[in-house]
Amino acid sequence: MIFSAVPLLVIGVLLFPSLWEVPGEPIGGLLGCASLFLLAQLGRDRGRAIEPRLYKEWGGKPSVAMLRHRDSRIDRHTKRRWRAWLESRIPGLMLATAAEEAQCPAKADDGYESATTWLLAQTRDPVRFRLLHAENVSYGFRRNMLGLKSLALSLDVICVVGLLAWMWLRGGFEFDGESGTPDIDVFELWGCLFVTLAHSGFVLGMLRSSWVRTVADEYGLRLLACCDGLAMDRN
Repeated sequence: MIFSAVPLLVIGVLLFPSLWEVPGEPIGGLLGCASLFLLAQLGRDRGRAIEPRLYKEWGGKPSVAMLRHRDSRIDRHTKRRWRAWLESRIPGLMLATAAEEAQCPAKADDGYESATTWLLAQTRDPVRFRLLHAENVSYGFRRNMLGLKSLALSLDVICVVGLLAWMWLRGGFEFDGESGTPDIDVFELWGCLFVTLAHSGFVLGMLRSSWVRTVADEYGLRLLACCDGLAMDRN
């Protein structure tokens, strides 16, 4: 989630290099690590908070939606095989028929949710199911990035306003050598402004629900495809 704070990091490195050059001083490093850990936790919380909205926009959780009769992302023969295997392995599970699904979609989704929850429990091993877990990491990263979108844009606005105010107040950006503050080159200030604006452009242009859905669909498909691998183990 460091990407959300890229402009602040660039400004800190370019405009205040002395803060990173204190020999034998662990406080700055500890504060930096603590800040990044906090940002990662915040991104995870924000990512989980927006999931219900994303699922509603997409028409349901991908792994659940793909088990529906009316969903066409999986061919009907493969879907029939996976549904039959799940019913044979999960005690008491009877997935809805096409007619039952059409009559009561919410009830049908309850069965599909139960099936995918059970499947998740069978695929916890990150070594054996490394492709599945790689897709899960990609999905979590993009989801959390989207969750931090408003925070990233807020930080960008603060950086832009701060840089413009600095440029306006300082004029030529020259500092009195007697003050102990190093001179800051005009190109560094413009460079910070460019990085911040480019960061904002990326956040606005790329961080969308469709960007997250691409990997969410891949993860959902990969999860359901584990039925074949698990079925072979049982034979």
